[in-house]
Amino acid sequence: MRLRFWVRLLALLLLLTLLAACTSVSNREAAEAYYNLGRAYFDLGRLDDSQRAYRRAVELDPELSVANYNLARLYIEEGSYDEAEEILNELLDDDPDNTILHETLGWLAYRRGDPTAALESYRTSLELGVGNAVVWYNIGLIHRDQERGADALEAFSQAVYYAPESLLYRRSLAGEYARAGELQEALDQLYPLYAAGRRETELINDLCGYLIDFEEYAAAYEVVEEVLAASSDDLAQEDERRERGRLYFYGAFSLLIGFERADEGLEYLETALEFGFIEQDELAKLLEYPSVPGAEEIERVLRDRGIEQASVPPPVGSGRDNDGER
Repeated sequence: MRLRFWVRLLALLLLLTLLAACTSVSNREAAEAYYNLGRAYFDLGRLDDSQRAYRRAVELDPELSVANYNLARLYIEEGSYDEAEEILNELLDDDPDNTILHETLGWLAYRRGDPTAALESYRTSLELGVGNAVVWYNIGLIHRDQERGADALEAFSQAVYYAPESLLYRRSLAGEYARAGELQEALDQLYPLYAAGRRETELINDLCGYLIDFEEYAAAYEVVEEVLAASSDDLAQEDERRERGRLYFYGAFSLLIGFERADEGLEYLETALEFGFIEQDELAKLLEYPSVPGAEEIERVLRDRGIEQASVPPPVGSGRDNDGER
């Protein structure tokens, strides 16, 4: 994938060199070439180069609105909010019913720390085009930040309605249900994706976590075993090993607490720790069940790694939130 971007970049640079040597090329053609160069730099993460290319595109053709818009987005990402707002308002003067422009002004206001203005722009965008899942999701994030649970639940529900295959939106909605203590509804958001064959790490973690919170240990163990059976043994990255360890932890919890099968559960627990699963709040939950078979051995295994019972158990659904607006 990275090689393809570099090939594309080199091709664009060659094109610009040829255009520079051609006296008959129009400003529009050159502007479009610089616009494409800006996109290529953006895909490579070279934001400064991308911004310079977009600026050159706008210099050559101020009417190239897509370059102006992308330049505004880059200004937002670097915190140059006034410059971004000026461009977006100029574009709105020419196209006042453009839902994307209103949406982007909402994102700009949110980044500025003005959620009220952000909601106003987002709602204007929805009035012009109600089916925008991204806008509903961003509204949900603002409501969640301000601890307006019912409003967040409604907004995330709308996002899922308009984009039912989005894991991001379903995870956010599930998290809101979990915070409200409605774990079955949280599970109902995730199971359809799992049943359809989706196996993203975030999906599996959320699903297993909620199943354990809901004391559906058999279902959690079944998910763990299915995913482990289909997983590759080639774990080159440390984060891959930790995620494998998390799976074994969910299996250990199900076996030790749900099935009370101490020997198998301890084996899973040891494997989880060997893979680098070291989240103390999660591991400490095992110490909240002193009467299960093998409790003393569980305590010894965790104590050897400096893990003791948490003074206050984490709330239901904690650790499974999704942050980050677009």
